[in-house]
Amino acid sequence: MHHVLNQPNLLRTINGVGSNQPPAFIEEVSCCLANGYEHLDPTKSPIPRILKDMGNEDLEIVKKALKSLSGVCFDMKHEAENRLEIARGGGIFVLTNCLDKYSSDVNIQSLGFKTLQTLSIDESLDATLIEYVEKMCERMKKYTDHAELQKNACGALRNLAVNNKDRIKKNGGVERIIDAAESHPEDAKLQFAACYALCNLSAGGPYYAKTVIASGGLIVASKAAQNHVYHPQVLKAAKELQNILMQSMG
Repeated sequence: MHHVLNQPNLLRTINGVGSNQPPAFIEEVSCCLANGYEHLDPTKSPIPRILKDMGNEDLEIVKKALKSLSGVCFDMKHEAENRLEIARGGGIFVLTNCLDKYSSDVNIQSLGFKTLQTLSIDESLDATLIEYVEKMCERMKKYTDHAELQKNACGALRNLAVNNKDRIKKNGGVERIIDAAESHPEDAKLQFAACYALCNLSAGGPYYAKTVIASGGLIVASKAAQNHVYHPQVLKAAKELQNILMQSMG
């Protein structure tokens, strides 16, 4: 968790789920049993089968597995142990290989980034996940028009930015988040994720905050607030970003 200036904890979350943020934008993440794995023994973990299916040559099976992997990462009862089981079973390697294999399939990329977002809630996985930031930023640049992909990527960067500001900045993450917000001003969930990603980056102090300002962070915060006056979570995120950035200016 990260304390900065006079700001509250900036949580590693899925679209605002956390102890000090009401769950206005909780993703509808189905558990694996809702995604075609009903036939498996309910007393055993479905994760090995899901990871195996991600290597299948049938694209629909791969997509089903990706959705399920995201679901088990955010199963309220078992999310922490599921994420660790995925990591111990080589699931992050399987996931990133899948993303590389289908780098031209925007839907696979979006589903994969959603899973990276849920995995990145666990900061113990940072050292592995941060290695994929360069490719994620490259694909954010390639698929600027795909709002869902941009939202999921911003969510992953938001979580990773708590402890990995330099790597994200070095790989153009600030610019990618700004571009995502500017390209999809009407998408409230994306604006929320982008504002909090920029908050977590700016929380490192004036050096990072000034980079965000120079890239257009204050404009992003202002437009998010203007365009989503009826979304309290977006307004809160935009206000927190504005406060951090303004305080960094002295």
